[in-house]
Amino acid sequence: MSKNGDYVITADSESLSLFWGEKNVWTKQMPDSFGDILGVGNNGMVLTRKDREVVLHHMNRGVEALSGFVPERKGAPPVETGRIAINEMGTSLCVELKGQSEEEDEGIARSLLKTFSRKKVIYKHRIVIYDLDSGGGREVWSFQREGAGDGSFLWDISSDFRYLMLAETTFPEKQPGTKITRLYLINLEDDKTESQMTLSNIAPLSIRLNEKLMCLLEIQDEGMHQLLIISPKGDKQFIRPPSRDNELLFFGNDLLVFRLIQEQVLLLKDFSDKFLYLIDEGLLFSMALDYPLLFRLNGDVLALYLDGEKMCLKRSIFSWKARVMDYLYLK
Repeated sequence: MSKNGDYVITADSESLSLFWGEKNVWTKQMPDSFGDILGVGNNGMVLTRKDREVVLHHMNRGVEALSGFVPERKGAPPVETGRIAINEMGTSLCVELKGQSEEEDEGIARSLLKTFSRKKVIYKHRIVIYDLDSGGGREVWSFQREGAGDGSFLWDISSDFRYLMLAETTFPEKQPGTKITRLYLINLEDDKTESQMTLSNIAPLSIRLNEKLMCLLEIQDEGMHQLLIISPKGDKQFIRPPSRDNELLFFGNDLLVFRLIQEQVLLLKDFSDKFLYLIDEGLLFSMALDYPLLFRLNGDVLALYLDGEKMCLKRSIFSWKARVMDYLYLK
């Protein structure tokens, strides 16, 4: 769903569809050929990706294959496109570029008086913002590490592309078993680092950034699965997932929504790890639910279902705070 709530993109085994309110804007067959849905902007632009092919779907049903993320330079090492995000306006992309190169290990060469030398592999990551209108791009961050298993690089970006959160994890060679993660919150408008923090013995599996610039890290350590929320001021709060068999569906401004798969319920927690509410999935499926659930920032649940006769998309909303379920009447 777009940030302003006007547009919803849906996919099933037969088609990919864009809706404006209840109205169907376009439907395209063979959704498998488009791959994953990366997002939809407030202007109705839809971004999809399959393998290395990134496609922009225009409101007039036109399709544009995007390229040029990686400048071709003769003799340069190959560069791959990593994660891609689209901003809320549908006008810019944030793209991760990944590559590797071999460099001489000068320390070994010097220590052996250049009797022989060894090549070391350097893994490089770059974050670039691309303007879809002009086609121009600017690099906003770069990070490199030695060895495939010697660290990781994760990032997330605010929906307006004003703030970028990065997590650089390294495993110091001189300190076996040690993990160091450096977090950076970057203000892209002012081109400055708003905050940074070093975490010892934490190597996150994923990272998320919410609208209040709070960071959520997923951590797996010695068989224990935890979530760590960090505020822009550096305050930390660990969250215990409600069960082993769960899925985090939503990271809002002040709550988390988990799906307990075996129990078939949604469980809501606040950022102090306090239980808030339990929603029976049967209640939601009773509304002829056709697509995955969507959430508003306050945790209200949006259920979507298709009126096949009129080819329009209907929405029901469940407000857990008011304990009320109602239909949304849209333009």
